[in-house]
Amino acid sequence: MERWFLVQSKARDEFRAAQQLESQQLDVFLPMLAVERLRRGRRVAVSEPLFPGYLFVRFDPQFISLTSIQSTRGVARLVRFGSVPMPVPDRLINELKARGEAIARLQPEGEHELPRGGDKVRIVDGPFQALDAVFLESSGERRALVLVEMIGKTMQLEVDHASIERL
Repeated sequence: MERWFLVQSKARDEFRAAQQLESQQLDVFLPMLAVERLRRGRRVAVSEPLFPGYLFVRFDPQFISLTSIQSTRGVARLVRFGSVPMPVPDRLINELKARGEAIARLQPEGEHELPRGGDKVRIVDGPFQALDAVFLESSGERRALVLVEMIGKTMQLEVDHASIERL
């Protein structure tokens, strides 16, 4: 009987493992998550594995050798309890697939130019939501420094890039 099993991939090799397992005519599920990353001064929506280093594969252990799964390029090992690979419930996979489709519909697509120093921005998320600010500079890959006027003083805040939008 075919069941879903959890496979651990080699470091950052989930895509290769999925491709190689699919080439063996196995059903593979690699849940993805769309996230925004900073690349060359632009926010870019990219897809990353929801569970880095892991993917799910569906097969019947009576007909498919566990050794053939484990010796597949990109695969480190089948996740086991003791010496027995434990099946993953079908309902969990179905729920992950349903949630993945809902998340994909909500995520932004494409590139977005980051504000430049001196640009007016609005904070759209977090405790300072709805405040207008002045963008100073990026502070790492995910953070930005902004100036906000509160209580008659100008204060410098560090916020997530996803929490600001250019006005």
